[in-house]
Order: sequence, then structure tokens, then C-alpha cells
Amino acid sequence: MKLSERQKKIVEIVKEHQPLSGEKISELLDISRATLRSDLSFLTLVGILKATPKVGYTYSGSDLETLFFFDTFRKGSGRNYDFACFGIS
Repeated sequence: MKLSERQKKIVEIVKEHQPLSGEKISELLDISRATLRSDLSFLTLVGILKATPKVGYTYSGSDLETLFFFDTFRKGSGRNYDFACFGIS
């Protein structure tokens, strides 16, 4: 799964100016809060952004690819992976 262009812009804006309210993000992107709401919900749900009441949105330090990679291996996929090339038995 990849982030949309708007979601990437949201993440970059939050990284640069955190913490930011949803209202401020919508102003910077020149979009409505209703349009922004689903993107912010997704970005917080997957752990890229953190939402704190009365503070705003902050960047968690993770990106979607990293979160997906570690989540896949943490849950286990039932496959046998050969990590010997990394020095891991």
C-alpha cells in the first residue's frame, strides 16, 4: 500500500511544523477539514502520525513501508526466510 500524494504532503507538513492542528494543516494545503479528515484518520491509524488532544498532530518517526515490513514479520507469515546472508540464524 502506498500513500497518496496528498497524504505525503500532509506528512511532510507535519514533519516540518509539528505539532499542528487539523485546521492549520487544512489551511496550509488549502483543502477543507472534511477532505482532510479521512487522510488524518488513515495516517494515525497506521501509526505514521500521532494525534494528541489540544496539542495536534505529530510525526511518529515511521513511514508506511517500515511499519508494513515490521508488522509482517512480527505477525509471522508462515514462510521460512533465509536470513543467513545477514548473519542471522
